[in-house]
Amino acid sequence: MDENKFKPPVNNKNFIEKYIERESPSLLLYFIAGCIALFFLLMAFLWTDDIWQNLFLNLSTDLMVAILILAFVEQKIRRSDIDIFQNFLSKIQIGISFFSTKYFQFSLYTKTASNKFDKSILNSIIINRPIDDIVLKTSNNLIVCGNPGTGKTILLIRFFITKLENARKEPREKLPVFIRLNSFNPREKLLEIFLKEMRNYSWISKKNFIKHLKDGKFVFVLDGLDENIDAITVAYNILEIISSYPRCQIVISSRPINFPESLLDKFELIQIPPFTQKEINELQYNIFNVFPGIFPP
Repeated sequence: MDENKFKPPVNNKNFIEKYIERESPSLLLYFIAGCIALFFLLMAFLWTDDIWQNLFLNLSTDLMVAILILAFVEQKIRRSDIDIFQNFLSKIQIGISFFSTKYFQFSLYTKTASNKFDKSILNSIIINRPIDDIVLKTSNNLIVCGNPGTGKTILLIRFFITKLENARKEPREKLPVFIRLNSFNPREKLLEIFLKEMRNYSWISKKNFIKHLKDGKFVFVLDGLDENIDAITVAYNILEIISSYPRCQIVISSRPINFPESLLDKFELIQIPPFTQKEINELQYNIFNVFPGIFPP
């Protein structure tokens, strides 16, 4: 019997090949995928056409996310590392949008601004009421007024997401900006808060922001006027915006308070009725399916 027949072949691999095979079977894959992602990112930076620019940025982002998921599954990174990298990636995208055209800036905003809300949970628990369609389809300045627990905030979040999806499909649609008024300092200017909120997701200069205000590009969604420590001052701040930029739209939610007459002259007031028993049962059923065990037996 030929003993050489069963001897293992001589390993002529160099050091790097041995390292890749022994220590990290997917190290080469990470390297190649990372280079491709960076290439797409570079194309997004250099391209001048909005559609291609958005496509390259999406491809780069999706590929980087896939790399993170693979690395996490192989236990090469921790969950905290993913959060750090995603935050870094977000900063890169915002940086790219600074050099991009206005439509690309808006497309980046429409893609990411709703990330603050868990849409899967929201869509699972909401129930549709007749009053909802009136609010969701309005193009007027609106005060959504109702007692605690009538669903005002959820309705405004739905309004914001609906407007955001419309703007993603059609760039000429108004761009929504969502602000919670309970933590707003009345001494600040609302316009500065709006601009700051937009810059959390995409870069826009103050000069362009004012220009788009004059063009009526925005719809401002303001939740919880009554929850602010100085609701009247905030109300007059809102009136100032309406007077200066009448082509923009503002939708406010609030519990019943003594609204200034001048505010009611500029806004349509819609009263949100309490939930019926049938609606309460449907809402509890939906919430129980999403969060089992939230209600006692």
